[in-house]
Amino acid sequence: MPYILLLATLGVFLAGICSTRLNPFSTTTTGPESPFSTFGPKSPELQGVCTAHGRLQLLAKYPSDSMTAFEFLGLDPDARPFYPHHASRRDGDRWHRELQELVDNEYTRRLDRVNRVDAHGRGGTDIAQYKLTLAAVTDVLEKGSPRRFYVETVLPMLERVRRDQPARCVWPRIREFNWKLCAATWRVTGLLDDLVKVEEMVFADDGCSNLTKSPGWSWWWSFGR
Repeated sequence: MPYILLLATLGVFLAGICSTRLNPFSTTTTGPESPFSTFGPKSPELQGVCTAHGRLQLLAKYPSDSMTAFEFLGLDPDARPFYPHHASRRDGDRWHRELQELVDNEYTRRLDRVNRVDAHGRGGTDIAQYKLTLAAVTDVLEKGSPRRFYVETVLPMLERVRRDQPARCVWPRIREFNWKLCAATWRVTGLLDDLVKVEEMVFADDGCSNLTKSPGWSWWWSFGR
């Protein structure tokens, strides 16, 4: 009998682990739980990641537009100096300075290019949004703790969300992921209202029927709007 009880207990434990790995979020009445439950909406980790992804979401017009900070800056999270992670996690690590210089160079190159466009009066509000997005994605890739959270936790979760999805569903999947992770933080940072307006305009039922179709969305209301 003790042997059977031990096997049953072990089975429940392993099932819990598998469930956690397969489902990156567990939805509760107060919203989704991130793997770092100690990171609240006002934490620098969530504010850094969610500001970057919120800005990307505001800027995106088409499913082919950048969906991550790395895509926006044309960088590869699986290549040096970002990978392996232990080589650039903190100031003083082997590739940390190289990482900082690479991100700074990409930021400067893109800012110079967009400033030239702006100087000819061809920018408007899109240029302003681009600059805000550029600053946000650069910030999350340069700052130690937000970058570690982003690279080591958020991006792997995001890849699981994108995996094996038809092309038409990738964009809605990522937007849904962003809302689950960031809605409470966007409310704190002031991005929530703008993102709700954008989502109401762009979301449509394109065959991804198991997705939230528009944020009218219980996500919006569940965070005390």
